Amino acid sequence: MACPSLSHMSMIGRLHHVRSNLSRLGQPRLTTVHLLKANPLEISLACHVSQTTSALVNEETAGTAPIRNKSPLQPRDGANGAKGKAPNKASSKPYKVARTFQEIPGPKPWPIVGNKLLFTPLGGYSQSNVWDTFERLHGEYGPMVRISGLIPGKGVLFLFRPKDIKRLFQVEGPYPDRPVLDILACYRENRPQYFSSIGLVPSNGSEWHRLRVCVHRMMRPDLVTQYKVRQAQVALDLVHFMKSQPDYSGNDGTIIIKDMLTLLMQYTLEGIGVASLGTRLGCLEAQGVQSVAQSVIQANYMTLKTFGECYFLPPFHRLVATKHYRAIAESQDTIVQVVEKELQKRYHERNEDPLEFASSEPFLDHLMARENLSKKDVLLLATEIFQGGIDATATTLGFCLYFISRHPDIQQKLWEELENVDPLHHNLQGLPYLRGVVKETHRLRPAASQITRVIPTEIVIDGFHVPKGTWVNCVTRISSKDPSAFPLPEDFIPERWITNPRQTNNKQSNNSEQLNSSRSLTDDSQDKSLNATDISSISSASDPYSLLPFSHGPRMCPGRRFADQEIYLGIIALIRAFHLEWVGVKEVGQVQKLNIMPDNTFDIKFTQR
Repeated sequence: MACPSLSHMSMIGRLHHVRSNLSRLGQPRLTTVHLLKANPLEISLACHVSQTTSALVNEETAGTAPIRNKSPLQPRDGANGAKGKAPNKASSKPYKVARTFQEIPGPKPWPIVGNKLLFTPLGGYSQSNVWDTFERLHGEYGPMVRISGLIPGKGVLFLFRPKDIKRLFQVEGPYPDRPVLDILACYRENRPQYFSSIGLVPSNGSEWHRLRVCVHRMMRPDLVTQYKVRQAQVALDLVHFMKSQPDYSGNDGTIIIKDMLTLLMQYTLEGIGVASLGTRLGCLEAQGVQSVAQSVIQANYMTLKTFGECYFLPPFHRLVATKHYRAIAESQDTIVQVVEKELQKRYHERNEDPLEFASSEPFLDHLMARENLSKKDVLLLATEIFQGGIDATATTLGFCLYFISRHPDIQQKLWEELENVDPLHHNLQGLPYLRGVVKETHRLRPAASQITRVIPTEIVIDGFHVPKGTWVNCVTRISSKDPSAFPLPEDFIPERWITNPRQTNNKQSNNSEQLNSSRSLTDDSQDKSLNATDISSISSASDPYSLLPFSHGPRMCPGRRFADQEIYLGIIALIRAFHLEWVGVKEVGQVQKLNIMPDNTFDIKFTQR
């Protein structure tokens, strides 16, 4: 689900004595896994996400995109300790003998404390502004950065280059290991009436694999398509809900929504409920949100908020019921009880008419029919899929609307493509400009900051030995903004993902390919003479490992196709119903909380077409 937080990893040194003291008190010895709780840096949704959050990784073409080192910042102390001098960066030159792990460049540890304060105000690297931190590390030390003295006895490595990230995934094995979200694991261990496992998200090894194979069917396009009509109706209900709420209406008949993300959370909650619970929760009822839906919305918000607050704290919830543990227990109990109640109804429906149930609820029927899954396992998996499809999907959809509303030329192209697309009957195939908008949003505003693995064996990456057990963090943000692979990297250009932009829509004007300079969110010093065809021909050759918004390999988010479908349907319904105009702050960036979230509200004016 998530990767270790930078600040949280720095806590491990200070927690080492706590672990020893607990063992002397007769408590079970806490392992590093207990101490390294999962972090906001990989939601995706997770499959949360919804990490979270869907990447069309299989649709991306192969290739390579070498990273250019470019940073206006002066380097911090170099790998050799010479302050102010350029460090020896990791080289991509051919090698005959692999160099040691200690030779990989990185911040020099300070006396006594090492790098434990590196990601605090004293260390100079921001935890909340994680993109700035990664760009600085890359600019100062190169495509591979080693952080020593962060975790006792453990190496920490950051990879910024696609070919190195690919190398990691080649050796991760069938059971990829990553950090454990311990407070969630602790809660589930203390709820034997609901669960017999800590779950898919917190677990590793064979238990993770046992559960994962049971939800793998969610990644099949044919299953996702079976829910398309019902999820399309949710999207249409979102439009109707917006039109029916007097609080949204302006004096001129327009609709102005401040903090659109809150409404989008209701939309994604309703949409994922269709697939994971086989029901509509009432999050978008015109007469008002139903009480059950409201309780789930509040509980989900409290869960996310509490996870974010306790990531950086010692695991005292293993000793006493801390306020964070109590908050998690209360909010999770609320959600689990709603899921359990709905599943009881689905079991009854399945017993009454098995064939009809298998046809209407293929995902739940698949889980309920598996002999190796108990009812507690079904409850566990349904709960995880349900919660994992809310926040990351809503955040990505929110940023899609943010970019669309800021760029009238892009909105016009999108409307021309979607004008005659009925979400209830269209199969969502084709629609290249819509897909380009979503992928470009993933590139500029990804929902996850990094992908973390604990490597199972010693490997060589770019000529350096990397020991077994090293925490390896893959950051695609740097390569996804490499100008050699993505020209005008700061600009929002959906055309870069379209093989032949000339064929996107016959109704586009003759000069529609010329890129509008208003698409830039930065200065105008870049070359604006490139047109959409130039951009597409270069970007289509970019390395597929330069953009992995939903991870990759065996632990790729299983719900990514559902997330894609919800995002597409939401955009189609809103663009066909409204003209969007941005009325918020000049620019909305991202900040590290539980996962990567907007640092300001999405304020949008909707004018009915």
